[in-house]
Amino acid sequence: MKIINLFLPVVDHFTKITLETGRIPAGTNGPYHDVETSVRNSSHWLITFSRVYKSTGRKKYQAAAKILADYLASPDVRPKGFTFACRTTPHKDKCNGLIGQAWAIEALCYSGRFLKKLQPSELARQVFRFHKFVPKYGLWHRREITGSDLSLDPTFNHHLWFAAGGLYLIAYCHLRKDVRSFRVDRISEAVQAPKPKSPDFERPADFDVKAYA
Repeated sequence: MKIINLFLPVVDHFTKITLETGRIPAGTNGPYHDVETSVRNSSHWLITFSRVYKSTGRKKYQAAAKILADYLASPDVRPKGFTFACRTTPHKDKCNGLIGQAWAIEALCYSGRFLKKLQPSELARQVFRFHKFVPKYGLWHRREITGSDLSLDPTFNHHLWFAAGGLYLIAYCHLRKDVRSFRVDRISEAVQAPKPKSPDFERPADFDVKAYA
């Protein structure tokens, strides 16, 4: 018996909810009991549906994943066109720091590859780039849903998860004959090419990785 079969009753329950309502119900955030929107749970279940469909091939899980990807791309979850509205607790930021954005960015990147569509990944990149990076500290500012620039997120694991959602490899593209940026999550296979008789690319003296950020 495959382990995934143990989880299918739960997955089927939330598949039914998604197909009926277009999202996963909101919950609360851990020990803080922050009142959340549906963004966090929908993001996590978007990844779950994608992985379960990959394992089973059942179309209903693919359909549920597409619905949640569309939900995260809808104006409802980014009412001002900036960051995702993740919580509604009074006197706290509605973006839920960096971590709220990281959950949605991760799900969009994964679903973009799964659905073979550029739009989710491009939206993830757009939201990621809304956040101001401070090279001196190696940290990001929070960005409120209104577009306001907030202070640095004080929690390390928030930065770690957020950074993972925006990893890019800057490398020479032999196909395009130019330096390009590649999303790490889109690299599905690494193949060692035959070593050329002479170097076919040398790093330019004026190369600056920040130009590709």
